[in-house]
Amino acid sequence: MKMNYRVKKTLCLTMTAAVMAGGLFCGCSADIGKIVGGEETTTSAKATEKPMEASLLVWDGRIDISDEDGGWLPLMCEQFEALHTNWKLDISYGICEPENAVESVLKDVSAAGDVIFFEDDDFDTLVKGGALKAFSKDNYEKEKSVAGEEMCSKFVSNGQLYGIPYSTQTMLIFYDKSAYKRENDDVTTMYGLMQNGRVAFDMTDPDVLSAFFIAAGAVSTNADGKQYIDFNKEGSPAALAVQYLFVLSESDKFLNDVDGMGLAGL
Repeated sequence: MKMNYRVKKTLCLTMTAAVMAGGLFCGCSADIGKIVGGEETTTSAKATEKPMEASLLVWDGRIDISDEDGGWLPLMCEQFEALHTNWKLDISYGICEPENAVESVLKDVSAAGDVIFFEDDDFDTLVKGGALKAFSKDNYEKEKSVAGEEMCSKFVSNGQLYGIPYSTQTMLIFYDKSAYKRENDDVTTMYGLMQNGRVAFDMTDPDVLSAFFIAAGAVSTNADGKQYIDFNKEGSPAALAVQYLFVLSESDKFLNDVDGMGLAGL
């Protein structure tokens, strides 16, 4: 039995400081019509948008750009262009994996992609580095109506929206059904899984560990919209999560799945 605990890790599509047309690519998503305001609004936009010409360099991971993998990103950009017939866009692409965005962008902001994908925990670093351009208030309100205020809040600094939530990595659990045959076997909790089998996940992965703190209610948001965890209060959710992880790590029902050794060890 292998358990893959992947905490939600939001990727974000945003503009860098090099682009002055704030909100230009807010529609580049799997449901592009809804992002730009729905079919009715989109039809109206075609008639009312002012003509514009722009060259855009879009950075994303190879799998999203490559024709061999379906060319998802170019397809989305083509759909975006079709929704904005008054705009003449020259779109080119560059390979930059989201996890490497900070290093690549801050190396030379002026040479970075105009549209980039990055991981949510790099947001503050990119803002402080002057690498992101804030969206307009209208686009901020529009995005809140689509993605929800909570999701958007992850990319807000000083009351301004700097990025658009793009996707989440859902936590998945894989287990051997033969070990949980009885009607009352519980596969929805860690305790239930460990009653009849061993559990494996990578305890060295910070993304995995953060799932436990989120589940314990240990993650709070301050007045600036920044998320934090308070480890200093005895008996706090964060302290209890740490205690649980220590106990779990010592259990013979747990295997630290480092470098994919979980299946072999189970």
